[in-house]
Amino acid sequence: MFEHILTRRDLDAVNELIAHSGALFVHTVIVEEVPQDPNWFYLDIPVHTAVHTNKSMSLLMEQWGFNSSIYSPKSKSWVLLRQNYEDIKPIVESINRELQTSWLWGKQGFMDYWKTC
Repeated sequence: MFEHILTRRDLDAVNELIAHSGALFVHTVIVEEVPQDPNWFYLDIPVHTAVHTNKSMSLLMEQWGFNSSIYSPKSKSWVLLRQNYEDIKPIVESINRELQTSWLWGKQGFMDYWKTC
């Protein structure tokens, strides 16, 4: 839903809804660089108002107090967590073993999947 939010104040309002021990689930397109073609992500249709990059998500995580993240390529979704990745890494590895595939990717900071994997 991050591609529908108009202002930083509104993004901050979303963050304020999250409990101190909570997590933020984000399903959106996140890119390394914003393409110059305005039609690449339906930007000519008013429902998509913003594009987020790995850098912008890293900054939001830092400013909001999130320490690690997990990405699921199948769902194109991120989970931003306040815990350090080392604390949740065994859970991620256990899920991937159980599913017999790498459905979840995680790391300390923002999981910039296309750069990391």
